[in-house]
Amino acid sequence: MMLAINGQMVMIGVDTPVANFLGFAHAPTNDAQKKQLDDTLKALADYENFLSMKGAECSQVNVNVGSPFQGAATNKHADFHIGYQLKCKDTAVIKEITFKLFEAYPGFEKVRVVWVTAVGQGATAVTRQSAKLSLK
Repeated sequence: MMLAINGQMVMIGVDTPVANFLGFAHAPTNDAQKKQLDDTLKALADYENFLSMKGAECSQVNVNVGSPFQGAATNKHADFHIGYQLKCKDTAVIKEITFKLFEAYPGFEKVRVVWVTAVGQGATAVTRQSAKLSLK
């Protein structure tokens, strides 16, 4: 995951195997898997289903979550490419980000995060056991 905070804007980019969200890595082959993909795409359309930033008053300006299987062969592994653009009232209050995806998607064990803010930059990994990223 890449996170950049610049002025009032927060940009988030995520590239991850679909298996982390769906539990399978191939194109859906039955109605239950198709529904699971549709439900996941709907959930990912809102960043607040994915993470939270305590105290931040942000509105989602743009999101890009495409179906990872469009044009792909049924048996090929695929990745989600997700992009969020947020506009926040005051990004200075963003000191910590909680990753809610571990609760909803058991396929995630670890998320590697690279971030850049006005006061610093860094890289780390968040896990199910330690699902908070400190930006201090």
